[in-house]
Amino acid sequence: MDQETRLSLIEDMTKTMALVTVQNICDTFQVSRDTARRDLVKLEQQGRITRTRGGAVSSTIQTYAQRKEESGDLKRKLAKAASSLPKDGDLLFMDSSTSVACMAEFIVDRVLTIVTHSLHIAQAFSHSPKVELILLGGRLHSRDQYVYGSAALDALEQYRADWFFTGACGIDEGEITGVHLEDALIKQKMIARARNVVMLADHSKMNVNFPFRIGRLEEVDILFTDRDLPMDAADPTSKPKEICIVS
Repeated sequence: MDQETRLSLIEDMTKTMALVTVQNICDTFQVSRDTARRDLVKLEQQGRITRTRGGAVSSTIQTYAQRKEESGDLKRKLAKAASSLPKDGDLLFMDSSTSVACMAEFIVDRVLTIVTHSLHIAQAFSHSPKVELILLGGRLHSRDQYVYGSAALDALEQYRADWFFTGACGIDEGEITGVHLEDALIKQKMIARARNVVMLADHSKMNVNFPFRIGRLEEVDILFTDRDLPMDAADPTSKPKEICIVS
């Protein structure tokens, strides 16, 4: 097989798989790891894929604005329902998901402390006189506008949140997964440092699997969604404590 044919096939793989690893390419095309890496470099130079640690993803991954617009009405309904939970004086962790960002309009006038690693969340609350806003420091993920790294992880150790509001890229067989390792690590720490974990995830996130583990559904106290969990998205040993279906 000539290189250009292989490059086209690798590009197609990134459109159907959450992550195409170097090992995937080696196994599929019976090439060396050096050849696989050279293929990925060339594809990235041509703007056809985006390289990640150990592999590549499609260059057509949606931007934050595109993701927020997608199913916007449904995300807003889930956000409105979840916004009834926090009370004045509570401390909230809010992650970088677009569904959680939709909560801002419903709680911006409440007396709350909000800790976040998302610049979008920070901007939404930046002019509220009632919200004490704490933006974590660290390295900036320029595409999706969130901070990550050891500084952010260390800072989270100083807080004990009443609520952690989070979205999900994928839920499959009881596992919650994400696209970026850096973001997944922040969410893992927020789960560990929160008394209550609340997830906002519509049906499109079910039976979807991404490469980086965030946690298990059993760690979620309340799941706000628009349909009941399909059997293969959860398993008997890993289910949220409560599921709220919002129509």
